[in-house]
Amino acid sequence: MDLICRAHQVVEDGYEFFSKRQLVTLFSAPNYCGEFDNAGAMMSVDESLLCSFQILKPAEKKQKSIAHWNALALEVLAQTVVELRQAPQLQIGHGLLRENARQKRLREQILQEQEDKRLAAEQKEREERRLKAERDRVRKDELKKQIADLKISPKDMDLDLEDLDNLDPNTIRAMKVAQLEREKNDVSEKLRIVWKRVDHLERAFRKEEVKKLGADYEEQIQRDRAAYEKTKAQTLKDAEIKHKESVELKHRLTRLMPHFESFRENLHSRRGEEFEKRRRDAERELEKQIATRKKEYRDRKLREKREREEKERALREAEERAAKEKEEQEARAEAKRAEMQRLKEQRDQERQESLEKAAMQARREEEALARRKAEKEKERALPPMRSAAEPSSEGRRPLNLPGAGNLCTEACRQGGFPYAGVEYGQECWCGAVMGNETRSVDAS
Repeated sequence: MDLICRAHQVVEDGYEFFSKRQLVTLFSAPNYCGEFDNAGAMMSVDESLLCSFQILKPAEKKQKSIAHWNALALEVLAQTVVELRQAPQLQIGHGLLRENARQKRLREQILQEQEDKRLAAEQKEREERRLKAERDRVRKDELKKQIADLKISPKDMDLDLEDLDNLDPNTIRAMKVAQLEREKNDVSEKLRIVWKRVDHLERAFRKEEVKKLGADYEEQIQRDRAAYEKTKAQTLKDAEIKHKESVELKHRLTRLMPHFESFRENLHSRRGEEFEKRRRDAERELEKQIATRKKEYRDRKLREKREREEKERALREAEERAAKEKEEQEARAEAKRAEMQRLKEQRDQERQESLEKAAMQARREEEALARRKAEKEKERALPPMRSAAEPSSEGRRPLNLPGAGNLCTEACRQGGFPYAGVEYGQECWCGAVMGNETRSVDAS
């Protein structure tokens, strides 16, 4: 209760109180009961909150009001707790306390949210004011620069550099355009006045000149004639001097002509001898070079001829080798074809012989069958008389396929039967019955 009273007194005075045990702020919960310290009666110290409330600072009006009502509610709640503790039904009192604590936490949460919203709105408003002030400052600086670019005193434009809130860039641009137009008009007016004065002066000069043109023309003619006479006299004088100098030079050169002629003749004779000597030397050198060139030409032609003959010989030998190889290949091919033809003829001959042997065998088989048939008919006509030693006809194995019969004699083998092997008690194609021996005849 003492702590609650102290908190109420401090908050009512408009200050926020901080102690080692409890942080009493606008949204804190004073310790109304020692048994419910952990039930929201005491708020744990937060580091950011601790840093912000370590120094006592004045509270705002709204904060004072909220803190006042919060302290009153806490005081009422503390009194209720005391009364409930004295009541016989402590369990019901504890339930009410928990409910009150829950409601209190809800109220504190709502107040905290409202305070957060208010602080956010204030922060946003401060940021907007700061941005607006920054924009105004930048706009004023730009306006001052534009006004300075006009090169006109602000007093002439009725401007106050300290109060530029009612101006905008468009107005400054319009002023600048108007100022440029005024400057242009002033320059045009000044130029017009100057040209007008110049024109008047020119007209006056010409009017005065007309009166003195005749006298000036006569004076100009006299000056030109005097200059011409002076130039003519100087030219004649220079020509006479130059002629005299040329005549004197001619006389001096005429006296020197005999010496010059003798010197020239001596020089020509001496140079002629040297020229003849050099010409003869040059002719000899030229003849040597011609002989050397002819020899080189002949050697080159001979060398080219030998090389050409060597190439032709190599080419001819290569062609001969190729022709010889071709002939050899053709001979081998011809021999191979002849061999193939021979083998083909041999195979045809063997095939023909085989066909003839097969036809002969077929004829002999037919004859043997006819002979056996006749014997059987003859035996069938006679009474059956068979000895015990004679083998029965059931043991015979007649073979009707060509080349698969049993042969008994050399005559049967030569008759076209390629295989032999007549066993005991079997009958040969010729009709003979074999005994104990077995004959084998090789195939042709």
